[in-house]
Amino acid sequence: MLILTCLSLILIFLGIVSQRNVSRRRATVDYITNLINDRDYIQARQKFIKIGANPEKITALANFIEPSSEEALAVQLVLNNYELITIGIHRGVLDYKIYKRYAKGTVIKDWDVTAPFIKQLRLTADNDNIYAEFETLVNLMQGKAKLNIYSRFLVLFF
Repeated sequence: MLILTCLSLILIFLGIVSQRNVSRRRATVDYITNLINDRDYIQARQKFIKIGANPEKITALANFIEPSSEEALAVQLVLNNYELITIGIHRGVLDYKIYKRYAKGTVIKDWDVTAPFIKQLRLTADNDNIYAEFETLVNLMQGKAKLNIYSRFLVLFF
């Protein structure tokens, strides 16, 4: 009887973990799908790409010359999206493997384009935590960092 109870508990646990994994993967695909169909994000992304072609322009935005300009807002929207994705991955809400397969090249390229902007923004604001989550995502994708144990634990249960 005790063996059957233990087996039942193990099967229930495995079922919960499996369902959680499916839900996290589905949430990731839904997030990506919603993002690529979001008109505001598409427009911001187009501006971001245009601005990124000019390193001096993107760095100048970090100096708060025009902090509320459309260009600055476009850069902030794209970078804030990366921050949100990284938080979702670390909290076990979004699936890192799926997102990495989908966006690794773009994430790294966007970091290369915006690194001077972020560094200047950090200097101007005297705050090294600005876009730190995005930097963490890039480090994960480049193999310079790993998901911490806490994140992996969350993925299983929450």
